Amino acid sequence: MARSRTAGGRWSPSVVKSIRKRHVLSQTALARMVGVGLNTVYLWEKGITQPRAGVRARVLELTKANGAEIARRLKKAGLKEGMKKPGRKPGKRAKAVRKAARGRRK
Repeated sequence: MARSRTAGGRWSPSVVKSIRKRHVLSQTALARMVGVGLNTVYLWEKGITQPRAGVRARVLELTKANGAEIARRLKKAGLKEGMKKPGRKPGKRAKAVRKAARGRRK
């Protein structure tokens, strides 16, 4: 995928993932920090969509942020840790229902 030049720096799907890995952030934590939805971060990492200029600038600011700045932003977003998992994974109940339905058919 071609990289696009922005005022704040270069953009590519790997930018988001590298920011998350460097600062040990979940997709949820990053999404809350920059003010977007979880699925939006997923789509950026897959290269399906790109953030608009304002959000892109907020994401690229995190490349220069240190640990204290990340902690401050996490607190502001209402999160205690960057990798805290939110509840159960989507689809878990659906799988259990399908498995139970298969058992009844036999």
